[in-house]
Amino acid sequence: DGVDELVIGVDGEVWVYDGATMLEAVNNNSIDKTYDEKPLYHKNFNLNDDGTEKDGSQCSILKPVTRFAVGDVDGDGISDITVLQVGVTDETSGKGKAELMLFRSGNVEAEPLASRIIHDDCGNSIFCDVKVGNVSAGNYNDIILFFRDYTDADGFAKYGYLWHAMYNPNESGGIYKAGSGQVN
Repeated sequence: DGVDELVIGVDGEVWVYDGATMLEAVNNNSIDKTYDEKPLYHKNFNLNDDGTEKDGSQCSILKPVTRFAVGDVDGDGISDITVLQVGVTDETSGKGKAELMLFRSGNVEAEPLASRIIHDDCGNSIFCDVKVGNVSAGNYNDIILFFRDYTDADGFAKYGYLWHAMYNPNESGGIYKAGSGQVN
């Protein structure tokens, strides 16, 4: 329809609303203090498939931290949603883990197009962010991840980690790690 969907993320939950419907409501002045339209898609990333809360005890703030970015990562011309979640306790290692998930065409309710667990000690980070854009002049948009560790009550560590990833359907999990490094 030529109108982008509206993606909202708050405290681990992501909602995707039909942009054309919302634009029509704005143009008709039918939005007051509430918006009652049902979202196209909704997912609470802090819940397991069985509805129980994910264990975030290994994260410095004791709950998972979830960030998202919107952009076409698979080259089909339609924006996808990239979700990064840190601080969920890995059942195997007992440490915090970071997970990167790609959802085709904004459908966060479907199985991810691709996903990858990131083990570079980023799972205990207190701050993370994810951005999508073509920084490598390749066929697909790149995925840039930033992690910053929390050290103690005095504040943040003086360094962070930067990850450069790309969607690759031939890669295990569909996500290729193009590089990473420490940021001072």
